[in-house]
Amino acid sequence: MAEKKKSPTEGWVQDYWGWCRLRWNERALTGAEWFKDAPLDAAKKNAKALVWHELLLKHWRTGSPLEIELAGTPFQIEVWNLLREVKFGQTITYGELAARLGKPEAARAVGGAVGENKIGLAVPCHRVLPAGGGLGGFRWGLPMKESVLRGEGVKVAPLPKK
Repeated sequence: MAEKKKSPTEGWVQDYWGWCRLRWNERALTGAEWFKDAPLDAAKKNAKALVWHELLLKHWRTGSPLEIELAGTPFQIEVWNLLREVKFGQTITYGELAARLGKPEAARAVGGAVGENKIGLAVPCHRVLPAGGGLGGFRWGLPMKESVLRGEGVKVAPLPKK
């Protein structure tokens, strides 16, 4: 009996911000992360990856439905679900997010959870800013965070030139 080929559950797409590694299962998107470089075989066309990437970008721009599956601690998942309520073009501070959770003293813990997000754009961690101004941090680099926020119409100070 011939062995049934398993369909891939990971693929790469090159986009404006670099190489996006997408992961999925039969039900949902489980990961979307960006890298400057990709493995040698990343350039192979993967139709499912292209479809997931288009769905992700459409969700980011319009809020259209996108099935995602979050994997983390209960606290992280609580933070990420609340973060999904922050709409396109809006921002929130770590402290405001902590207060919405009912844990105003937990801004640092919220920041830690935000930084562990592995489904960029779908869980809009780029919309979280420090109370003191600036961009704060971003798992995939501040140039991407600045670009995504500007793409949403958020006014941000330009990053310093290197």
